[in-house]
Amino acid sequence: WAMSSVLPCIDALMGIKMSSPKLSKILRAFEAYIPANHRKFLRKLRSMRSAQDYVRSLKFEEPSLVYSFNSIIDRVLDFR
Repeated sequence: WAMSSVLPCIDALMGIKMSSPKLSKILRAFEAYIPANHRKFLRKLRSMRSAQDYVRSLKFEEPSLVYSFNSIIDRVLDFR
C-alpha cells in the first residue's frame, strides 16, 4: 500500500481538515478501498471530539499546550 489508514486517523484525532476540496475528494475515494474495519474506526474517530477542540478549550488555562499542539500539527504537515 502506498497509503495506509494511519494519516487519515491522525487527521481525525488531531482535527486536521483538508484545505483542498480536490484532495479531500481523493482521500475519501481512497477510503473506499481500505478494509471495512478501518473505515468503521475512522468514522468513530471523526465522530469524537478532536484533540484540536480539546486544546482550544484550554487555550487560556494552558497556553503552552496550544504551542505544543501547533508544533505537532506542523510536523504532520511537514511529513506530507
